[in-house]
Amino acid sequence: MDTHTHSLVAPAAAAAAMAPPDPPIAEAHVAIGIMPTFFAENPRQWFQTAEAQFATARPAPNNGQKYFHLLQKLPAEIINNCSDIITTCTLAASSNTGDPYTAMKSAILDYTQKPKWSCYMDLHSLPPQGDIRPSQLMAKLINTLPHGTDTKTDLFYSFFMFRMPQYLREVLAASEYTTAPAPAQPQLRPRPRLRPRRRPRPLKEQPPRSSPDPRSGISR
Repeated sequence: MDTHTHSLVAPAAAAAAMAPPDPPIAEAHVAIGIMPTFFAENPRQWFQTAEAQFATARPAPNNGQKYFHLLQKLPAEIINNCSDIITTCTLAASSNTGDPYTAMKSAILDYTQKPKWSCYMDLHSLPPQGDIRPSQLMAKLINTLPHGTDTKTDLFYSFFMFRMPQYLREVLAASEYTTAPAPAQPQLRPRPRLRPRRRPRPLKEQPPRSSPDPRSGISR
């Protein structure tokens, strides 16, 4: 390298060495969306929706922040009946200690969980399939069962088949399904209800018309 080239490269290299490093790329801020109203009939599904919002928020909320978001959506009945655990969890969330969100979630699920006998009575009272698909009927049956109940049993399969119309029972029986979730997969549509045809009304018999007598000019 000649003297002229060295004199041009050396200052550029020195300037590059003295330049400050590039600032880190800031993480996009994604606020926690508006949480849905607490669904007392199925709290587990409500928690799944809430935790999906927590998972997509940036920066990720800590346990205390998740607890306070949860507390804002609780109905008055749960607040009144879980006041002791709420007091304990609020202190933990304010001091950022422990896991108040998980503790509050467990207390709510224990409080809202129906007894097994009550769940089975609700299962008995469910109406037949009607105009919904078998998969929708299956979802209703599963949501009515006590949490953690095995659906791959003959008893639950009988509950499912009992609420199906006769023509679908024959189709599913011919397919030799052995568990309830299996026949719900083909997404069979219920047969449309046909209106009964109206029978035509019988025509009223008209009295015979009399013909005039050409000799007398009087109608008979």
